[in-house]
Amino acid sequence: MLSKLKEKPGTPFGGVSILAFGDMLQLRPVLGAFGFEKPKNPDFLATYTLQNRWQMFQVLNLEINHRQGADKDYADLLNRMRVGDINNKDIKMLESRVRPKNHPDLIDVDLVIVPTRKSCARYNREYMASLVGEEIILKAKHFHSTQKKYKPFIEKKEGAIGTTSFLDEIHLKVGAKMILIHNIDTSDGLTNGQLGTLTSILYTVDGQPDKLILNLQKKDAGVKNRQKYPNIAKRFPDSVIIEKVSVNYSLRKKGGAVGATATLIQFPVKVAHAITAHKIQGQTIPKPLKVAFDLKNIFEEAQGYIFQLLVLIFLLYLLCMHDQLFVHEYE
Repeated sequence: MLSKLKEKPGTPFGGVSILAFGDMLQLRPVLGAFGFEKPKNPDFLATYTLQNRWQMFQVLNLEINHRQGADKDYADLLNRMRVGDINNKDIKMLESRVRPKNHPDLIDVDLVIVPTRKSCARYNREYMASLVGEEIILKAKHFHSTQKKYKPFIEKKEGAIGTTSFLDEIHLKVGAKMILIHNIDTSDGLTNGQLGTLTSILYTVDGQPDKLILNLQKKDAGVKNRQKYPNIAKRFPDSVIIEKVSVNYSLRKKGGAVGATATLIQFPVKVAHAITAHKIQGQTIPKPLKVAFDLKNIFEEAQGYIFQLLVLIFLLYLLCMHDQLFVHEYE
């Protein structure tokens, strides 16, 4: 594509300098492959074989962890885990944090990180049942350009629509932990992955859920959002107002932008007492959340590594903000 745009056929990337950052030992892309793997599309096989673009990159490995702070021992353990070189001392330390099901330490857990969407849905159903108050069901609307009575594919693990992460039905209660699953306004901090709590639900005159009021953990997010709804913002200060979004998605099982499409209209949120390792990857878990991870059902080694990395980031956040006050409590 770059060769075409730059009008330089045969020149890798059209002569444009490319910088790629990442950790190959973290999770592979969902429904995708690593950049160095053999492409499934036969149109790219010749280039992959004769002039492999991946092998043209010059690799620079960053070896010094500048965020390790005072918790160097844990940072070193994480680095050993990353390459499968942990020792008996490392294993004993990690095993000291393992808790069996129904252990007292798990009663007041704020966030559960799980490997699969199926177990995530189960944890969230149990969480919703534990909350007091009326349960509200937000039903998505579906449209297809050529089918008047279009019925989308709804996967069975958690009820997601087609190739998207949007749910056909969202079951929630006021006070529930929520997560944004769609980039609403990146410049305003309303991005995919933001965690918060459902403060209230606003209804239309005919009694239909119209807006969700969320109190996000990221307090500097939603400034423009509140300016857009000044009257509502007065009633719910420091919250954000979430409306339904319209999303056009591919009907191909493996995703992609080519082929037939359909449209859904739904609120871009999910209940978030439990979150998958894929969804939480790259985020910082803020104080004072107490986190648990389901180790029993890991199906990819990188999932365990991701969890430990999140714990390290969490510890470093506490060290920077509170000078080791919470190190032992949240180790």
